Amino acid sequence: MKTAPAVSLPDTVASKLKDAVQKHQSTVRSTVAASSVCYVAHVRNLGWQDPVCNGAVAGTIGQNAPIEAVAIQTAGTGGACINAHVQNLGWLGKVCILDGESRAVGTTGMALSLEAFDVDLGHTRYANTGGQAHVQNSGWLPAEYGDWVRLGTTGQNLALEAIRIWA
Repeated sequence: MKTAPAVSLPDTVASKLKDAVQKHQSTVRSTVAASSVCYVAHVRNLGWQDPVCNGAVAGTIGQNAPIEAVAIQTAGTGGACINAHVQNLGWLGKVCILDGESRAVGTTGMALSLEAFDVDLGHTRYANTGGQAHVQNSGWLPAEYGDWVRLGTTGQNLALEAIRIWA
């Protein structure tokens, strides 16, 4: 595993991510603990996008603009573990967060695409991870479900262009 510099999540992006989780939590009503996952993509030449939650699309489609980094924050899942597979670097290493914390994986300013993104939402019996990736030259791959979900590909040199994650 090669290493890359830690991705610095700007305070403004972290604040928007926190606000998105709080807003999403306030709209979710359930008899079971409500789970929210919000995430934000850093897209080459576009920078950090606005956060989206629970199945909304982060990234771009049809613009040939690869995702370079992803930040995530959860509520009601017990937290999350994430890992990024970056062009020319491989897997960067798993990082875990608790609910209410945000963390980014990938790179910025190095013109290196994310090729795959692993996510595991939660450490509670109510958490279930699902996701889907839009990959360069392939379009939307089938949705994945499970404890650890891998979005994207490895060994094919294909960039992630968009992702969807749900709890």
